[in-house]
Amino acid sequence: MTADRTGNGRPDIRQVAAEAGVSTATVSRVLSGRGPASSKAIRAVRSAAKRLNYQPSASASSLRTDRSMIIGVLVPNLANPVFLPFLRAVEHQAQRFGYAVMVADTQQSTEIEHRQLDRLSAQRIDALIMAGRPRDPERVRRLSDAGLAVADPVTFAERAGIPFRSISAGAIEEACRHLASLGHERLAFLARGHAEPSTSANRWRVIETTCRPLALAPFRVAIKGFEDFPASGGPTGSREELAATLDALMRSPGRPTVIWSNSHVLAPMLLEGMALADIGIPTDCSFVTFGDSSWAAAYRPSISVITDDLDAAATALTSSVLHQLGVTEAEAPVAVPLAVYLARKSVGPPPPRT
Repeated sequence: MTADRTGNGRPDIRQVAAEAGVSTATVSRVLSGRGPASSKAIRAVRSAAKRLNYQPSASASSLRTDRSMIIGVLVPNLANPVFLPFLRAVEHQAQRFGYAVMVADTQQSTEIEHRQLDRLSAQRIDALIMAGRPRDPERVRRLSDAGLAVADPVTFAERAGIPFRSISAGAIEEACRHLASLGHERLAFLARGHAEPSTSANRWRVIETTCRPLALAPFRVAIKGFEDFPASGGPTGSREELAATLDALMRSPGRPTVIWSNSHVLAPMLLEGMALADIGIPTDCSFVTFGDSSWAAAYRPSISVITDDLDAAATALTSSVLHQLGVTEAEAPVAVPLAVYLARKSVGPPPPRT
């Protein structure tokens, strides 16, 4: 069936209903994702809307439902490429139900997180998804109590009976055992001065607890003065200073045979500094970091990482807020993807003792 067009050349909801053989109310329920509809009706409406290239009016939908049709997403650091698959998965899931996504970067700052929450609230977002641990959980809880649909990985993990700090614990332990089995004896855990305290502390706690019985001595190193040093570019002097810091570390009496970067943002800086200091990977020192990306896999040698299934996490969190909004009838099963250790070419046996 070919439906007539409106005066402006665009099909309207009545034509979609006629094409699908259902009522306009059914079309509205199916395309908005709110209200009951049979699987047969859903297939018919979606097929008709696709054939007619029907696009519902976002402003009209908002007026009818008193909703903005916007999901806000708070990301700890947009400079970190590990969040790209997370955002892509949120977008994909949200668009299926007619929602737009508004992204805000907290820059790992509580003050900026507050400002971004104010900004998102001013946009009348219908839901909030946290890509990382909230820096002010009480503020987020108050938004939830006020009726905003909220999903964050900490609460999501706890609902599944898994402490948030334990999500990556198994992968960290596996990496430590692997390094010890290769004969490594000293591990330097490197973090920038402004690294997220709780995340850094939790990661260090698991590393320290696991390594001690393995005769693999871990120690922490704070890379100070490089808080604003970008992942690429930046003052030449900064790169040279970092290279000098790493060179001094590798020439010290207790030189490490493993450098473990606390984040995927810090990792490129350390790799650049190690290259400038002529520290071979893994011939002089093995290298491990948290988070994964296409560059980490393509780097030579490829980088060993502790990584999460952020695509699955984003899909689960988005499904949670859609359920809270009444868009989906049943909430997706709670599935907390645990981190995995990917052993790649940046890890090898320690260099021979001299």
